[in-house]
Amino acid sequence: MTRTVRLILALGAIFVGGAAVSGCGSSIPGDAVAVVAGNPITQQALAHWGYVAAVGESEQSPGSPVIVPDPPNYTNCIASLKKIAPASYPAAELKTDCEAQFAQTLEYLIRADWVQGQAAAEGIKATPAEVQKQFDTAKQKEFKTPALFQEFLTETGQTQADILYRFRISVLSTKLASPAAIKAYYEKNIASYSTAKRLNVRIILTKTLSQALAAKAAIASHRTWLATAKQYSIDGATKDNGGLQVDVTNGEDPAALNAVIFSAPHLKLLGPIKSPFGYYVAEVTDIIPATTTSLQKATPTIKSTLANDALSSPPWEKTWKAKTTCRAGFEMADCSNYTAPKAAATTSSTATAGSTATSTSPAGTAVTPTTTTSK
Repeated sequence: MTRTVRLILALGAIFVGGAAVSGCGSSIPGDAVAVVAGNPITQQALAHWGYVAAVGESEQSPGSPVIVPDPPNYTNCIASLKKIAPASYPAAELKTDCEAQFAQTLEYLIRADWVQGQAAAEGIKATPAEVQKQFDTAKQKEFKTPALFQEFLTETGQTQADILYRFRISVLSTKLASPAAIKAYYEKNIASYSTAKRLNVRIILTKTLSQALAAKAAIASHRTWLATAKQYSIDGATKDNGGLQVDVTNGEDPAALNAVIFSAPHLKLLGPIKSPFGYYVAEVTDIIPATTTSLQKATPTIKSTLANDALSSPPWEKTWKAKTTCRAGFEMADCSNYTAPKAAATTSSTATAGSTATSTSPAGTAVTPTTTTSK
């Protein structure tokens, strides 16, 4: 990995965005490719971040050209890809690849406007001082000298204002993860923060009642589970390890056995227990109680998740998609006037479905938002 790519990824946790959201309406100005609640995303902005994305893409494969998608026809993009694609590569896929990169770039420009719009609706602000503080901290950590930072900007096609804007979007995304939102997420996903009661248990399964009684008597007279299971058990999974089952959850074992062991005390010899498979002798060796991570302990992780979800899978997507209109030829999944193709190719459908970007997507290559003067 080159130093440039490392520097890009060092700041890659901050996403892209557009200018401040204001006004309403759905008309498309002459220089815009999309409008979010009245706020245009210009062709200039799309071209800028398409270029930054293409630079990042080329850095992943040293020596490869910088190919910028040029919607809606993608003439230059297709011609450039054709020069480097294998002869066997389907020609139709060239346009699909160009569309995918375009869709990822526009997706993040749109969604950053959604973040700003949602923040404004909730009365949330990111002050210049807050943004500057986060920027200064990251800059000092990642760049030893001002010259290295300037080199990073030059190599990635960005400006300091672009980077500051990305931090602004990050601050807003974090603030949108309010205590109420965190609590709602926790309650909705409580199963993810809980573990059920589990048991470690030893079992011996026999074909007949007399064999089960003999096995139980052997254990009761202090013969080892290892020797007894090898002699009597017909359970292939446990007969050679002393009948041991670990981390057994309620409902995992056959019903008859399950009912007994989950109501049994610790280290009591159980059985014979009749089942459709034969007769069990059992003993619970460990009881691991159910646990639940508290909201307080889960909060940092949830807050981080919600901040990332603000762009990757925003909870307010439906509301803001209804306020997003794209110019004909520039539609993608986040546009209210988008119609999904009936039989889309895999690469195209992935890119236009609002999926999380990979390291070669705008976010992964530090594609950053246009400043408020470039949209």
